[in-house]
Amino acid sequence: MTVAGPQAGERGRLRVGLACDREVRRRYIDERDLALLGPAADFSSRAFAVPAPADGRPSADAAAQQALAEFARPLDVLLVCHGARLSSARTGCAARPG
Repeated sequence: MTVAGPQAGERGRLRVGLACDREVRRRYIDERDLALLGPAADFSSRAFAVPAPADGRPSADAAAQQALAEFARPLDVLLVCHGARLSSARTGCAARPG
């Protein structure tokens, strides 16, 4: 498998991050899955357990959104899963370098 992209090409490996709550990480991410990802990417995860509005909008918790932006900043790929409804356009912009 070939991994392409401006940042990945510089290092040869993608940086993939998962933002979710601890229970989602425990139930859905198996060490065998990570072993398959291992040759192409470095994986990291961060637990977020912030209540979000029932209508599906992202949480308005500014500190949690800032923490997500900081977690995402060095990543090439960010996966945000249920249990971490924090992503918004503002969070995405804050995560972009420069």
